[in-house]
This record gives sequence, structure tokens and C-alpha cells, in this order.
Amino acid sequence: MTNTTAPLPLIRLPVPPDRLIYSRLPTDFYPWTEVLTDLERRQDPEFSAVMDIQQDSRWARFVWVRGVARGGVGAGGRDVPLEITMQALSQAQVTLTQVDPLVAEIIWLCRATPPQPLVSPWPQAYDELSRERFYGALIAENTCSYWESGRVVSGVIPHSGMACLVVTPASRLDRTELLRFWQQMIAMAQRANPSFSEVWRQVGMQLSVEHVALDPFAHDITVQAGVLRVAPDVPVQELRPALLAAFRGTLTRLGLRLVDLPINDLKQQAIWGIAGMEAS
Repeated sequence: MTNTTAPLPLIRLPVPPDRLIYSRLPTDFYPWTEVLTDLERRQDPEFSAVMDIQQDSRWARFVWVRGVARGGVGAGGRDVPLEITMQALSQAQVTLTQVDPLVAEIIWLCRATPPQPLVSPWPQAYDELSRERFYGALIAENTCSYWESGRVVSGVIPHSGMACLVVTPASRLDRTELLRFWQQMIAMAQRANPSFSEVWRQVGMQLSVEHVALDPFAHDITVQAGVLRVAPDVPVQELRPALLAAFRGTLTRLGLRLVDLPINDLKQQAIWGIAGMEAS
């Protein structure tokens, strides 16, 4: 899918502007203490936002996902704390934008990932991104769109003929971490409803046309008594969307909701977004 040339320098992903809260607010006239008070007032479980701080050529970016502060990043993809940023950029301009939780998660996870050029221009690139269930951001000239499982969830798609760049989190391909996450989620759901494993098998059969690894007779992905087992030769690119689809489908069939499960600790971890749960 991507070109074999060297990756480009790091970039700050564009933030969708449609839910702008304030733009280029000068801390000379609106002190940091008042900015912090405003941020504290906005905190609730639905607050997902990106705060950009700029002073001359220096900058920092901070991200919240569903009320949880993911952290801050500065030039070169280095993580930075807010306290140090306020001291270093004492005469900055502050822009705060509320965004979809999935967009916020992608922006945070891609903070230190350089873009890669795609071989095909738009719209040929769409088929590749859809087939590979792309997760991340697609950039072309002045457009940027955010993707989950090969579909656009926010932003603007390119015009025909535009060359494309993609940014996707490097950590999203960590198979061990992904499996550990789903083992915990499935165990929780099994405890909440003992029928989970049997319904998973039924749902997997229905989804196996799209996700071959879910075919219960192939034994690539199985769930028995709430224990997930995955064959070692299932590629992680197939594993992630298959597990996500089967889990969603099984919860729906059982009438279970995510809020019925003790997921608060997992929601605060980056793997929550990597696994695709921000789109749930």
C-alpha cells in the first residue's frame, strides 16, 4: 500500500475545525490560570478535545479522550507535561477544539509517527485503504480525513488525482498487547453473561464471510468459557477487525452494553483506541 521511500518528517495532524471552542486565545490577556479553570469546567466523561499551544515557532499539543487526559506532545514527537509547557510558553496563543473521541485517539496515537506516501493517488487509494481496513489519518494537500477499519469517520477526502499520505500508529500492530486486551474484554463479558462464548460462536459463523478467521470450524479464533485462543498464523491486520466485529456483534445479540462491564481502567489506556473501541 505504502511507497518504499523513506518516511517524511513528523507533522501535526490537522484538527477538524467544525467544533472549535476558541482560537488563538492570547495568554497575555487570558492568563493560564483562567485557561486551566476553563478546562476543568469542561471536564466530563464525554469531553474529547485537542488543545494547540503556539508561541512563535515553538508549540505543544494536548489531547483528551472521553474526559481522560492522554498527555502532551511537542516538537519532534516528544511527550511534554502541561506544567512545563505553561512556563516555557508563557505568552502563547491557545486553540481548543472539541473532536470525536476516535479522532482524538488517532491524533494522540500518531503523535510520533511520520507520514508515509501511498503508491496510488485518490480515488484508487480508497480500495487499498478499505481492503487493508486502514486506521489512522489520510492527508492530501489541504485535506485530511480520519479512518477506522477502512472507512472514513471524520474530515474531508481528497479530490481525484491527489497524491496521498497516510499516518497510522506504529503501536497498533503490537499483537501481544492486542490479544491481552481482548482476553480481558472477553473474560469480562463472559462473567456478565455466561452465554457469551456460545453466542460468539454463532456470531462468528455469520461474520466468517467477511472475516474468515472467525469461522468456528477453522479454529483460527475461538472463545470457550470466556477464554480467547488465536492461531499464531492469523495476521494482526485481520485479527483486529475480526475480534472487534465479533465482540460488538455478540454484545448486541446478548443485549449487553459496554457500560455494563467494568471497563474504566481499560478505557484510560491507549490500547482502547488501538483496538477500535472508540468507534463503538
